[in-house]
Amino acid sequence: MIDGLKTILKTSIAVVGLGLLTMLGITEYINTRPVMIQYYGEIGGDTQYFRTLTILREAHYGQRIDIYMISPGGSVLHGFELAQAMKDTHGTVVYHIGSLAASMAAVLACQADKIDMGPQGTLMYHTVQDADGPVITPTDPLTITFLAGAKELTNNCKFLTKEELKTIWSGGEVWLTGVEVNKRLGHENN
Repeated sequence: MIDGLKTILKTSIAVVGLGLLTMLGITEYINTRPVMIQYYGEIGGDTQYFRTLTILREAHYGQRIDIYMISPGGSVLHGFELAQAMKDTHGTVVYHIGSLAASMAAVLACQADKIDMGPQGTLMYHTVQDADGPVITPTDPLTITFLAGAKELTNNCKFLTKEELKTIWSGGEVWLTGVEVNKRLGHENN
């Protein structure tokens, strides 16, 4: 009788243990499955902006976050917040550019762990703009802060040359195709 109880107890413990291991495995899969974000349009304080922030902030270690970006740019303030979330995330950010990522959307590409850019894609960089055009020598504290932040983020773009950075900060624009970016990143087969 005691041997029978021992066998039942061992079997019960084994079944419960197997169930817990299975649950942990499922939970681990759910917590690390890739997440896809489709971000189309201007960067600003809209629903897709807040959804993107939430996903980046709640990502689990090793979780892949695929951001598909088509944007003419947008708010510097909102872009800074997204850039910080990309930097702080526990996930791995892959930034996909199929057509156009300009202005702040191009700067965000430089914050990703990996850039996946089609040959037809285009990146466009320029300095901070206000109602009067490019801001070269700001005088008000807020614009000085924005320009300094934009320079720091853009300097993360390892594929931009010193000459291109000089062009950007002197008020010009730099346009790069997917072919050029992929070549500079060593992704020549894209």
